[in-house]
Amino acid sequence: MAARNKQKKRAEPESDLCFAGKPMSVVESTIRWPHRYQSKKTKLQAPTKKPANKGGKKEDEEIIKQAKCHFDKALVDGVLINLNDDVYVTGLPGKLKFIAKVIELFEADDGVPYCRFRWYYRPEDTLIERFSHLVQPKRVFLSNDENDNPLTCIWSKVNIAKVPLPKITSRIEQRVIPPCDYYYDMKYEVPYLNFTSADDGSDASSSLSSDSALNCFENLHKDEKFLLDLYSGCGAMSTGFCMGASISGVKLITKWSVDINKFACDSLKLNHPETEVRNEAAEDFLALLKEWKRLCEKFSLVSSTEPVESISELEDEEVEENDDIDEASTGAELEPGEFEVEKFLGIMFGDPQGTGEKTLQLMVRWKGYNSSYDTWEPYSGLGNCKEKLKEYVIDGFKSHLLPLPGTVYTVCGGPPCQGISGYNRYRNNEAPLEDQKNQQLLVFLDIIDFLKPNYVLMENVVDLLRFSKGFLARHAVASFVAMNYQTRLGMMAAGSYGLPQLRNRVFLWAAQPSEKLPPYPLPTHEVAKKFNTPKEFKASVDSCTFKFNRLL
Repeated sequence: MAARNKQKKRAEPESDLCFAGKPMSVVESTIRWPHRYQSKKTKLQAPTKKPANKGGKKEDEEIIKQAKCHFDKALVDGVLINLNDDVYVTGLPGKLKFIAKVIELFEADDGVPYCRFRWYYRPEDTLIERFSHLVQPKRVFLSNDENDNPLTCIWSKVNIAKVPLPKITSRIEQRVIPPCDYYYDMKYEVPYLNFTSADDGSDASSSLSSDSALNCFENLHKDEKFLLDLYSGCGAMSTGFCMGASISGVKLITKWSVDINKFACDSLKLNHPETEVRNEAAEDFLALLKEWKRLCEKFSLVSSTEPVESISELEDEEVEENDDIDEASTGAELEPGEFEVEKFLGIMFGDPQGTGEKTLQLMVRWKGYNSSYDTWEPYSGLGNCKEKLKEYVIDGFKSHLLPLPGTVYTVCGGPPCQGISGYNRYRNNEAPLEDQKNQQLLVFLDIIDFLKPNYVLMENVVDLLRFSKGFLARHAVASFVAMNYQTRLGMMAAGSYGLPQLRNRVFLWAAQPSEKLPPYPLPTHEVAKKFNTPKEFKASVDSCTFKFNRLL
């Protein structure tokens, strides 16, 4: 965040700014702010978390100012400012004014009128930075950054509305924002760079778990919860995830997995027969999910609440009454060269015929033929098989053949890292998203936006933070926040948890507003070496990888 000149005073005469009304009672003031009324002989200092400055200088501890008395209101240019009002604060020349919440009004023991601010951060002042355009207009974030300033810093009142975060069920913004200058629905935790629900009353200033927060999930669930593993490989990440969920009392199973490597998919299927393993590109999987949703809507299995773009020209138009009847069921003779569908065995979005165009395809078992004659056929050529298709879709819907929005509890995955890896000498530092290798991050985010799971865990190499000033990490966080997900970004060292290696990995948690944002587990072992990380990410990384002896 840009450095604030918090001691800069207004140009107006100080007589325009003063406290209003009588001082608060000594008893009430002492109870609410006991640190302001210590013995004058005692020099107290308390560390105050401040935003990371761009110069990288060590932050000083804030000296606690002693108070003569406290007030609950002040007068600024004839306008009454009450405690907990939001105000504009004098900023740097040529820059936007700062915005803050007034949380204290007091006269210091030297007679100078002071106020204490809790600062709001605009998107461009947070971890999001250059991706502030992805976040909704007028949206700001209430931080845990507080400090004392002269009363003369107040410029004027500002109208900031607190708006509850909605449950993420639709891609269409449905809540109504009241008339205001700004609104906030999330807190921004400095310096850990977390975005959490403003309605969450828990202390989330640390990214680490504690003895009272070993359960990552707020409620215990007896029913099965489904996990989707993207870029699954052989399934190690989802296997560990499900094991951890089991310890927390959540019955989580890997229902679906997606990977482009056939050998990895074969291995996962052998070890996890309960999983629907999809050997296909993630973007084709997303296209398939959109068509599957439309098929379920076509047969009235789910309601259509929002538009979904069709890629294969799946028809929506009204059909004639007899179009829903198979020709085979009417006893009509097959024309020469026609074959009768016995049943459908599978579905995909691709180009198995090699035509150069990807479309919705179904695997067909032909009546009177064995499995060696099974073929992939384009959906567009199966117009006379609607009863068989309906039977297949209904069965698939009941068995959760493919995930639908609202049916996925958790998505985990690590988009390919070749585009940002330090071993890649041809990385596009200026425009990382123009590199085809980095496009999978956007696909990953699009899948999240479509399915809207309760939780997301994304893993990647440490260069996610280091490459191009954390370009892709910032883009991912901005995208999640724009979708109203809470986020926690950090890095963990494998050696901190007992593995005999120094491998470090970045983990990004995202959780729906109604869920508790999971902390990172406490380290169990000391690590002698850590990778260097950019200064702006240091606090969030250190919160996950600090040395074991700090726990003693």
